[in-house]
Amino acid sequence: MQYFQMLLGAGTATIAASDRLSFVAVSAITHFGPVSYMARVPNNADINIWEPTGNVWFKVSKINVLPSPNGGSLTSGEAIWLAYNMDKKSVELTILKSIPSGKYIVRVDSIALHQTSKSTMEYFMAQAEYDEEEEKQLREAQQEELDAEGPPSPPPSPSTKNGNAAKQPKQEQQQQQQQQQTSINSKTAAAHNTKTHPNAQPSDSQSSLQTGNIFFIGTATTLIQYHGVRILTDPNFLHAGDHVHLGPGVTAQRLTEPAIPALSALPPIDCVLLSHYHEDHFDKEVEAQLGRQVPIITTIHARSCLVEGKPEGVRFERVWGMDVWDEIVMPIVVEEEDESEKRQPAIKVTAMPGKHVPSGLLGMMNELLWAVPPTNGWMVDLGRQGGSGEQEFKTGLRIYISGDTLFVDELKDIPKWLKGEKIDIMLVHLGGTTILGPKLPLIMVTMDAEQGVKLIRLVNPDVTIPIHFDDYDTFLSPLENFKREVVAAGLADKVVYLERGEEYQFTVRNTA
Repeated sequence: MQYFQMLLGAGTATIAASDRLSFVAVSAITHFGPVSYMARVPNNADINIWEPTGNVWFKVSKINVLPSPNGGSLTSGEAIWLAYNMDKKSVELTILKSIPSGKYIVRVDSIALHQTSKSTMEYFMAQAEYDEEEEKQLREAQQEELDAEGPPSPPPSPSTKNGNAAKQPKQEQQQQQQQQQTSINSKTAAAHNTKTHPNAQPSDSQSSLQTGNIFFIGTATTLIQYHGVRILTDPNFLHAGDHVHLGPGVTAQRLTEPAIPALSALPPIDCVLLSHYHEDHFDKEVEAQLGRQVPIITTIHARSCLVEGKPEGVRFERVWGMDVWDEIVMPIVVEEEDESEKRQPAIKVTAMPGKHVPSGLLGMMNELLWAVPPTNGWMVDLGRQGGSGEQEFKTGLRIYISGDTLFVDELKDIPKWLKGEKIDIMLVHLGGTTILGPKLPLIMVTMDAEQGVKLIRLVNPDVTIPIHFDDYDTFLSPLENFKREVVAAGLADKVVYLERGEEYQFTVRNTA
C-alpha cells in the first residue's frame, strides 16, 4: 500500500479475481470516505521500487454517501460513507473480475472534505479530491505493456561443452540424465529415420558446412540441434489418455505417444522456446521437472505465469518475455574454435506475430476473460555474429515456427519484415484445434489444413514441416486433410512429413 512513500505495513500478496482486500489503520480514520486505487506495474519492473507516477491509477472502489440515521448532512460530518467500516479503522475492496492478471500497487486514500472559499473547485494537499461528477469519470482497467520496457536482454551463451544449462531439480533425475548424456543424433534407436531436403543436390563443399537437425517428438514438441546446442520447443511429454486443462471448462485428451517418453530422457537442454502458456505446450510434469536455471524464451504473459508471485525454488530464474519483433541473440561458446574464424557461431530468435482468437467480438471477449492466452511465433536464425561490426549477424539458415495461431492479418507483416530474404524451413502448427472441444466445437484457435496452405503461400518457405496434428481430441483437422490440400495447391515437393521419432537434417550455409 502506497501513500507518498512505502510506509510500515506495506507488503505483497498473491490474490485472485473477486477476492476482498482489507486494510486496517493503526488508529481511527478521522476523515470520511476512504477511496481505493490500483496501478499496474510493468511486467519487467521490480514492484518494490517502481514509481507509480503519471496517469497510471484507476479507482477500484465506489464512494456512496448516505444520510446518517440522525438525519445529519454531509457538511455536518455525520453522513455514512459505505467505503469504510463502522469501526473507522478498516477498509475493504473487491478485486474486480475485469482487471487483467499482473502486478499492481494498491493505494487507499482518506479524503478530507473542506468548505471552499472559492467559486471554483479548491484543491488541498491530499492524494485525491472528490467532486460529485467523479463517479462518471472512472477509467477502466486496461492491460497494456509500456514501451519503456524495451527489448529483453540476451540469455547466457549456450556451451557446446556439455549443454549444462539444464539442471534437474531432483537428485534421481540428475542421475538418470547423466546416464543419457549422448545427443539424439548418436541414439540410433531414437531417430528411426532421417529425412533431408526433397530437392537437395550433392555438393563438393557439403562436407565443410555445418549441419543440424530437427527431431520431432510429438504435438508441437521438437528438438532443434545446431553446433552442439539443443533448443526444445513447447515441451509436452504426456501420454495417450492423459488430459490437459486448456481454459475455463475446457479439457483435452491426448491420443498419441511422444517419441521420447519423458523430459528426463533427453540430453541437457540449452534453451526452451515456449510459444504460449498452455498445458498441451508446457505440461504440468515438465513445469515441475524442468531445471529452474534453464533459459526460457516465451511471451510476456507466459513469463508472468512462470516467474511472478513464485517463491524461490519454484519460479524459473531465466525467463525472457518477448513482444512481437523483439529479438535475442545467443552467442555459442565453442571449444577449440578456429582462430581464423571472424564470426562467432550464434543463434538469433525473433518473436513473430500470432493469434489464437480472431479480431472482433471474440477477440474482445478473450482479452477480457483471458480464456485463451497470447501466443508468439518464432524466427530462429542460425549463423554467426561479429565481423565488420560486433553486432552484425549473418544468417546461415532460417527456421520459422508458426506457433499456435490462426491465419490472421498480422501474419502478413512477416514478408515485410523479411525484406526479400527467404525462410529455409517452416514448422507449421496445424490441427484445427477447437474449443470448447470435439463435442462442442465453438471456435477454432489453430490453423486447419486450408489455412496451413495459405501460410505456405504467404511466407514461401523452402521446406515446410507440419507439426501439432492428430495428438489431441480437440484437433479436428487431421494431417490427411493437409496432405490433400498440399497436393491440390501443387506444393507437394516443398513439404516434408515427419513421423514422431523421425528427424529432418539440414545444412547451414557458411557465413564465416
